[in-house]
Amino acid sequence: MKIIVAGCVKTGTKSLTEALTKLDYNVYNYMEHFWFHREQWERFFEGKGKVEDFRQMYEDVDVVCDGPISFFWEEIFSVYPDAKIILTVRDNEDQWFESRKRHVIRQSTNITWKLIHLFSPIGRTFHRYRRTIYRLIYGGNLTSLLSNTVLNEIVQRRHYRQQITYVPQVSLSFVLYIQKVPKDQLLIYNVKEGWEPLCKFLGVETPDEPFPHKNKLGEVYEVFLKECPKAQRMQKEMYISVSILFALTAVAGSFALTRVFR
Repeated sequence: MKIIVAGCVKTGTKSLTEALTKLDYNVYNYMEHFWFHREQWERFFEGKGKVEDFRQMYEDVDVVCDGPISFFWEEIFSVYPDAKIILTVRDNEDQWFESRKRHVIRQSTNITWKLIHLFSPIGRTFHRYRRTIYRLIYGGNLTSLLSNTVLNEIVQRRHYRQQITYVPQVSLSFVLYIQKVPKDQLLIYNVKEGWEPLCKFLGVETPDEPFPHKNKLGEVYEVFLKECPKAQRMQKEMYISVSILFALTAVAGSFALTRVFR
């Protein structure tokens, strides 16, 4: 483990994931946490996980980022004390929450994902996993086929404030766990700063290309379907299940009509 990204969702974590990938780091983001370590994470959600589990989970991973890492980053750091910590931030809390709302509205009204959650076996498991995260960590109720996600604004804002505690730029008076990270291992980072502070902190050369900016409009789930093989597998399962359902419905309807008009 080389880097732990402690920032909340919607603080540029998708952009940072893309940037670190371009710098040849092996990055585990939201989907990888579910795909490879769902059972271990569910044990943590139930209060049954052990900190040492993180060593086995991420021993071959360079970077962990995005939910639920921001809630467990300190425990992971205790296992990998030589890792660098990147705390991603936004310009202010209101900007962050408005971005969070746009993201949630867009993903919770995506019909394709609602159908995936209903008709794909893996998609249903993914939905249960995400529902647990929303209930226990983010605050609120996750979307179903007939309803949309409801955020708990108080919980959301409090989590963001807690994550950026003891950061001089925000002039907060709280003193929490961020101070436990050695100064040379901590970067307070806004992705709009681009490559320079990130590459200087990591001690790597700055790429000769624009810094990537992802999920600015909350389109991450559409991108998953276009670029992520794991999401594409869920979509394929959904199509197969829906096709089988239509076929069975057609057969049943044909049989019923035959009986009626015999």
